[in-house]
Amino acid sequence: MRRPMSAPAPVTATRSALAGAALAVLLSIGPGAPAAHAGAWTRDAGSVFFKLGYERWNTSARYDSTGARTSYLTSTGGGDLKRQYRSQALRAYVEYGLSDVLTVAASGGYQWIEAEGLDLLSRTSGFPDLTLQLKRRLIAAPVVVSVNGEGRFPTGYDPLRFPALGSGRTDFGARIAAGASSRLGYVTTEAGYVVRGGNRANEVPMSAEAGLQLPGDFMLRGALAASMTSGHASGGAQFDPALADQRYLSATGGVVLRGRPFDFALDVDRVLSGRNTLAGTRLNFALWYSR
Repeated sequence: MRRPMSAPAPVTATRSALAGAALAVLLSIGPGAPAAHAGAWTRDAGSVFFKLGYERWNTSARYDSTGARTSYLTSTGGGDLKRQYRSQALRAYVEYGLSDVLTVAASGGYQWIEAEGLDLLSRTSGFPDLTLQLKRRLIAAPVVVSVNGEGRFPTGYDPLRFPALGSGRTDFGARIAAGASSRLGYVTTEAGYVVRGGNRANEVPMSAEAGLQLPGDFMLRGALAASMTSGHASGGAQFDPALADQRYLSATGGVVLRGRPFDFALDVDRVLSGRNTLAGTRLNFALWYSR
C-alpha cells in the first residue's frame, strides 16, 4: 500500500479493518508485469504511490464473544426494532521510496459513524488513528521478502464517545511479508504481531492475496485476512467495534481497471466468521496514482 480479551484463540473471524488493513494489500499494474503495493514490495527510490478510497459499511449483526451471530446491539426489551451500525469513510494511503530497499508509508482518513438501537441514535465523526510504517526489503528474487514496522497513533478524538473512532491508545507492531509476480499475476502473504496499548489484547494479523491479469487493462484479485487475539471483551449491550478485542476471518474480491493517470479499484469485503466483531459486507472504491 486495519481495525477485543482470555487465552489464545484459533483463527475465527471479524471485520477487517487490514483493520483493517488493513490495513489491505494494494496493487498496481505495471507496463509489463503486475507489481503489488504494500505486501512484500518496496518502491523504487524517489517514487510515490497514492491511494484515495471511499468505504461504506452498513450492518445489523455482529459475532458475539462465543462466535455466534447476533443482533448488533443487545435488545433491552424496549420498542427499538432497528439496531444498526453504519459507517462511511474516506481513506488515504501514501508510499514513498526512500531507497530501492526502504519505503515509508502513512495512512489516515475521515470517518462518519452511526449506531442506532436501544431507543437512541448516536453519531460520531472525525479523524481515526494515523498509521505510520517503515518497510525494509530483505530479499529481491526469486521471492520478494520484507519486514515492516508500524505504529498507530490516536488523533485527538474522544475514545469515550459512542460509537468511538478508536481506542485512544498507541499501538506498535511488526510484520514479515513475502510475494512473487509475473506477467500473469501475483501472490503475496504476510503475518505480524501488534502490541496494543491500554487494557486490550495483543493482535496477530495475517493475510494472503492473489491477482490474475485479464486481457486488456483488467485484473481480478482476491484476498483472505484474519486476526487472532487473546482475552475477551464483548462490549456489553452497547457493542463498539473500535474498543473490542476482535477475532475475524474475512474474504475480499475485487477488480482493478487501469486508467491514465489513475487506476480504479472496486472491492467487496465479507466477514466470514469471528468473535467480538461486526458481521456483514463492506464496499470499497478507490483511485490509485503512482509515478
